[in-house]
Amino acid sequence: MKRYAFVDVDMTIVDGNLGTIFARELLKKGPRRIYLRSKWRFILYLIKSAYILFLYPFSFLYPVYVFLQDASTDRFFDLVESWREDEAEEAARRAAQKAKLPKESLAFLQKLHESGYEIVLLSATPSIVLKHLVERLPVPVRFVGTDENHREPMFSHVKAKIIQTEFRDGIPAIVAGNPKREPFWLARERKIVVRRPRELARYL
Repeated sequence: MKRYAFVDVDMTIVDGNLGTIFARELLKKGPRRIYLRSKWRFILYLIKSAYILFLYPFSFLYPVYVFLQDASTDRFFDLVESWREDEAEEAARRAAQKAKLPKESLAFLQKLHESGYEIVLLSATPSIVLKHLVERLPVPVRFVGTDENHREPMFSHVKAKIIQTEFRDGIPAIVAGNPKREPFWLARERKIVVRRPRELARYL
């Protein structure tokens, strides 16, 4: 039976928020279009990203994150759909190239692969960006991101449902990611909790 390692992207593999980088690249294509069509959606997404980066460790503010996640993730996917396919694809490619992948992240994925785990990136980041990000990784990696088949905000219970329904051919051996955002209770072998990619060094 396969042994899966489910790994988050933002602040786990990528040092930063990949969705925010993608949003910036879309903005370069035409800020006026974003402002006129989806101003409130875009602002909510940026506020959520800022919260993740600066306030997330403060657990008493977690309800704020829940509100922002629910209000912005699905709406951000709608925003992406308003672009021409070639524009969104180019922005996604540039975002994936600009994402910071610390050496600890790459070494962590390499170790998981050498240990026989099948790695799955499980993230709210749009799939259109993740498919370019995985090309930069040193080992084969599958991914599930926000797309037409996964529109629900990626709370821990949503990720748990994806794991239990789409990966039934194996066991969730490892779950790695940020506190409170991952379905750690599913991990059969180990849960790996980090706030920044450099903390992955503890698990090498």
